[in-house]
Amino acid sequence: MTETDQTTPRSLPALEDPDTDLPPSRAPHPGAGREALVHWIITIGGFTALLLIGLYFTK
Repeated sequence: MTETDQTTPRSLPALEDPDTDLPPSRAPHPGAGREALVHWIITIGGFTALLLIGLYFTK
């Protein structure tokens, strides 16, 4: 085996190969980004509130 054989990239199958048994990719629904953002804001806000309440009662 020569050095050039080791550095050549391997051939990858095509992304839309009809022989694969993968399910079709799902497109995100219209509100996916906004819902995720609201979820994270509520999560971080709730965690911050619990942290501040805990700090208040431990003084």
